[in-house]
Amino acid sequence: MYCRTHPTRSGVCTCSQCGDWLCEECAAEVDGRVFCKSCAQKLSPAIPGHTPCHAYTPRYISWGVLFIFSFLAPGINYMYEGLIKRGLFALSSFFLCAYLAAILNQPFFGCLIPILWITCIFDGFHIRRKINAGVTVEDSIDDVLGFLKKN
Repeated sequence: MYCRTHPTRSGVCTCSQCGDWLCEECAAEVDGRVFCKSCAQKLSPAIPGHTPCHAYTPRYISWGVLFIFSFLAPGINYMYEGLIKRGLFALSSFFLCAYLAAILNQPFFGCLIPILWITCIFDGFHIRRKINAGVTVEDSIDDVLGFLKKN
């Protein structure tokens, strides 16, 4: 076998991540494992071995599909964006408010429903902008719970 970068040189080892053959010059050792230079650069911020070579491909969230999902029920838009925990939290909050408004006959819980819905719509489009820009968005409800505890 020959080196991927230098086809005239014979390969002495393979990359632990992508499996390409490497010559001595192209091999880079990180924590006892051999990587090609491109895989070693991709793994430098992370722990070696935990991220595959081509793991992250930027996602594109469609504006129109997100718009439609935003008006089905609060939280469906988050699930379309891949934020399942946040979506389930918003959806269960919606059903809880609707249940309490119907059972207790309290207008307060009915007033919370449009507030929740509008907040989910605007937050969903804000998150869409981040995802389309390539920013990793964590699927967590800690920021929502922190806001509720604070206020």
